[in-house]
Amino acid sequence: MKYATGNRLKEIADALYGGNRSELARNLEMKPQALTKYLNGESMPGGLILIRMHGLGVNINWFLTGEGEMLREGPPHAISEPIGTYLARLEEEVLEEEEKEALGDLVDFSEAIREQDLSPGMQRAMLLVFARHLKSESAEE
Repeated sequence: MKYATGNRLKEIADALYGGNRSELARNLEMKPQALTKYLNGESMPGGLILIRMHGLGVNINWFLTGEGEMLREGPPHAISEPIGTYLARLEEEVLEEEEKEALGDLVDFSEAIREQDLSPGMQRAMLLVFARHLKSESAEE
């Protein structure tokens, strides 16, 4: 199975490092040889690599789905512990389809509120309310 994320990694290398894939590997804290299997679509990057890509300004929703913009606007933001946990579970392939959808919705919402002129505390509060909403929706089903 070939993963479409290989082509997206090539696009990231082009956009951020003028196509220099060794530089992309270095910034993802991995050896160029390890990056090759991802670039060829032979394997899908796990949670740790996704977190590092997020730190480079990559829109993880775009990377995983191809939807939206490749790069996030503004400075890189730290990944919250719950999102880190979900990414780790995604890497281990133990997320159910509903959880994957909820994570995508949460990432989209998070990016949308970051575009607003809100304090970090207000952003966290809105994320918490949205996460609780997602949790209550899943409990109702």
